[in-house]
Amino acid sequence: MFALNNNNISKLNVTTLEAVNDSKQWLSIKDINNVDSLTEQYSIIYQKHHVNNKWILMINPENSSLESMENISKKSFSKILRVNSNKVNVRLENIETALRKGNCSAVIINNASFTDIELAQLYSSAKEGNTQCIILNNKKLIH
Repeated sequence: MFALNNNNISKLNVTTLEAVNDSKQWLSIKDINNVDSLTEQYSIIYQKHHVNNKWILMINPENSSLESMENISKKSFSKILRVNSNKVNVRLENIETALRKGNCSAVIINNASFTDIELAQLYSSAKEGNTQCIILNNKKLIH
């Protein structure tokens, strides 16, 4: 199971991975400072990655932000799959498999800490499956 904690994930390593002549950013890491910003990020991700017959997989989503997004936009969110690691054993290998299969247009991971090697594995899996991997680090969320 991947570690859930408040450690920062190195942005330098993602920059290094992205420098490999790719026109698409397969792995992105974003810091979120408040609930409104998180709701906005969820909405942007949904608008950008909502593709027919593809899922958006959200691991440990902040449910209040998802509900706010649903209430604001009044769209159908039937293609969002939510997984909480406190209910299901979510391991790095499972995330890599989801990325490689290509059934998802995006995999969003909330508040997870990965080593440099794990980030490289996620990047490689995302590229192989043509699936965007987005890590959202929710700093102290302020309502």
